[in-house]
Amino acid sequence: IKDLDLLDLIYIRLLAVLQTLVVFLEEKSAGSFLSRKLLYNSWDFELLVPDNLQRECMEEICSYEEAREVFEDDIQTAKFWEGYVNSHGKVDSYIYIYIYVYVYALYAAISHSFFLHLHSVPVRMGVDGQPIPESVPLANRAPGLPSYNEALTHSGQHDAPPPPYSGPY
Repeated sequence: IKDLDLLDLIYIRLLAVLQTLVVFLEEKSAGSFLSRKLLYNSWDFELLVPDNLQRECMEEICSYEEAREVFEDDIQTAKFWEGYVNSHGKVDSYIYIYIYVYVYALYAAISHSFFLHLHSVPVRMGVDGQPIPESVPLANRAPGLPSYNEALTHSGQHDAPPPPYSGPY
């Protein structure tokens, strides 16, 4: 045993654990496993995962067959199905009403804003149909360019002589 390394010890321990595992199912559980058929939500390995009422029928809409798989009894399934079908009818109608009201309100808001934009006047008109005079009158004549003599005598920021050239010449 002293010559065994760590991998050999792990391998021996794994073999001991695997020998204690049961490979075959009992007759009843094997029969129920083989008699089940896949339903639409088969991506969650429905054949291998035990049935759960919360997962099958409360978190998503389930069919009668899925409820039957959970209860595995026709009487209990019929009692559950009667209450399940009646409860979802009320919820579905409320959802449809809320969606209808939301879509109608959205349509009304868009229509109202489009109507206002379509019928708005871009220029304000007076009662007689003439444009309203502006509050700030425009100048009759824009100021023209100065004459040559005015430009020469006018002092400004660009009137200074250029800086001295600091080159080789």
